[in-house]
Amino acid sequence: MKELIRAYKIVGYGMSIKKQLAFAVGFAILGLIFEIITRGGNIIGAFYIILSGMFIYQLIISVDVSTLVQSSPFKKRIQCTYPVLATTPFIYVTLAVLSVVHWIFAKTGGPETAAQQGQMMFVLGTLLFIVMVYFGCTYKFFVVSMILMCVGISFSMGFLFHLAEIINMSFGVSVIYAFAMTTLGSLLAYVLSNALYKYPLDKLAFRGMLKMN
Repeated sequence: MKELIRAYKIVGYGMSIKKQLAFAVGFAILGLIFEIITRGGNIIGAFYIILSGMFIYQLIISVDVSTLVQSSPFKKRIQCTYPVLATTPFIYVTLAVLSVVHWIFAKTGGPETAAQQGQMMFVLGTLLFIVMVYFGCTYKFFVVSMILMCVGISFSMGFLFHLAEIINMSFGVSVIYAFAMTTLGSLLAYVLSNALYKYPLDKLAFRGMLKMN
C-alpha cells in the first residue's frame, strides 16, 4: 500500500501534468458521449474511457527523464514498477463501472442486445491486453511499438468481434475474461519493462510532452 501511495504521488511530478490530465479528461468525455449515443453498441466509447487512465502510466514514467531521477535508487521502480502498479487499479475500477453500465444495457434490451454487450466486453478485454503490452515496451522502442499496436488493433478488430460471436460467452464470463486479460496484460507490461530496462528511453516517446513544457 505504501508503494501504491508513492506511485500516485509521483504522478504529480509528471511532465506537462496539466495538459496530460486535460487529454485524459478529453478521452473520458468522448468515451462517455459515445457510450450514451450508442448505448454501449460501439467499442470506441468504452475503449476511450479506459484509455483515459493510461495517462497515469505515461506521467509516472516521464519523471524518469529527469537527470535527478537518473541517480535515484527509485529509478528502476519509477520506470518498471510504479506505472503498472498505479495504472492497473484504475483500470480495474473503470472496467468494473463499465461492466455495470453494459450489464444495464444488456438487461434493458433484447437477447441480441445482451449478446452484443457480452461481445463488447470480450473485445474490450482483448484490447486492454494489447494496450498494456504496448505500454510495456513503447518507451524503449516507440515507433516499432506504435506501428505494431496500430496494425494489430486495426487488423484484429473485425476478427475479435467474429470470434466473440462464435464463442458466444455469457455476459458474466465475458466480464471475467476482460479482467483476466487486463491482469495478464499488466503482468506482461511489468515483465517487458524489466526485460528492456537497460535500453535507453526513446526520446520520441516524450517528444510531444517536451514540447509542451
